[in-house]
Amino acid sequence: MNKITIFFYILKLILQNVVRYIYLPSKGLPALMVLNVSENGVENTMPDKEKVPGSDMKEESVLTVIKSDHEKTSKEIKQLEAVKPGDAAANNMTFTGLQKELLGHMHAEEKLVFPLITNDEKELIKDALEEHKKIRDSLKKLSKGPIGTPAWLDELKTMKKTIEHHVKEEEGPIFTAIRKKVDAATLQRLGPQFKLEEKKE
Repeated sequence: MNKITIFFYILKLILQNVVRYIYLPSKGLPALMVLNVSENGVENTMPDKEKVPGSDMKEESVLTVIKSDHEKTSKEIKQLEAVKPGDAAANNMTFTGLQKELLGHMHAEEKLVFPLITNDEKELIKDALEEHKKIRDSLKKLSKGPIGTPAWLDELKTMKKTIEHHVKEEEGPIFTAIRKKVDAATLQRLGPQFKLEEKKE
């Protein structure tokens, strides 16, 4: 080996598995940067953000949380549409879960989300609140059972239509109005707050 080859060989050995600390002024905490050495050179990679204290991991936007709730509700309603009246325990568990989630979801929207645009989109919010009332009324009727009877399924169908229209309006014009009015940082901050508020109902 010549001197240059030896030098780069030693340098490669030194760099292998080196961990450097880089100070992040915005966070005031050190983050880890691992230097992975390959045959072609050095590649800087960051560990999983969940494992790095002070990393720039972002919370879910409140709009993402709401949309996720909508998708879950749709799946649970489909399950209830296919219930067998004889399986009372499973049916009650499925409906009770849906009822709790819907009530919590509506409560959190009314407490944290709708006030963001109430002054600018009065008609949109008025319609959304009216649909919330219809959904609550349907839940009261459905809670009386018995689950799976023709009358019960008819009421479930009525609630499903209300929810589908509500979701269309919410993920359409309401989300658009919120994005215009509220900055992304605030929407992210509201994400975890929304989840906590859902549990209070």
